[in-house]
Amino acid sequence: MKNGTHKIKAPKKVKPIDNSHKSSEKENNSIFWDKVHEQERQYGSVDTPEYCWGPDVGAEVIK
Repeated sequence: MKNGTHKIKAPKKVKPIDNSHKSSEKENNSIFWDKVHEQERQYGSVDTPEYCWGPDVGAEVIK
């Protein structure tokens, strides 16, 4: 290291990208959402409506 500079070594060989896992990702995604929907039927939805705080939310003044 000279004068605060860093040398970065680039890899000698670049490995090709393996896209063979793409189909299994779709399957895993489908399995995940199937499980989500199954649990939603069993336990109910976790969606809750947003609470209405009213028109004066944040109107208070702290002195």
